[in-house]
Amino acid sequence: MKKISITAPDTADVYKWLQRQDLNGVANAPVTWNFNKFCIDEAGHWVRHFDSNIAPFDTAITNWILSPSVTGIQQNIPNSPLAVKMDNAQQLIQVSSSLNHPSNLNIFIVNLQGQVVSKIYNGIANGSFAINYPTTSLTQGIYFVHAEIDNFSKTEKIVVLK
Repeated sequence: MKKISITAPDTADVYKWLQRQDLNGVANAPVTWNFNKFCIDEAGHWVRHFDSNIAPFDTAITNWILSPSVTGIQQNIPNSPLAVKMDNAQQLIQVSSSLNHPSNLNIFIVNLQGQVVSKIYNGIANGSFAINYPTTSLTQGIYFVHAEIDNFSKTEKIVVLK
């Protein structure tokens, strides 16, 4: 691997594509400084550009990354027996439900690479309950909380901010 320039005439093809509307078909996005962000969808389409002054965890970026069109995961499932809430101020994930009968419950956190990073709960649950999980052991980033109750499962996206 060698160092390449992104603003010189001999710019690598990928950087030309990112910056030029005649190649990406969407917009001109000249890079004038380090840390520009480009949103590319799962089909390889150029979607959006953010200048270097926009933080990587800006909500415009994280909301796009977490949108169902990007992840394929739908939020707010009707009649869902589980609710997942992220509280960054308290650094807590809260999972709650109200069950009519004893049910097997398994809740875990998965990172963007699909690795289980933490198991929140594995056991029998019944009635109304709320499980609070501190996010202090997680690094800042995007995660998925996956919960399984008997034959039902739900995955919610969360963003941990520090």
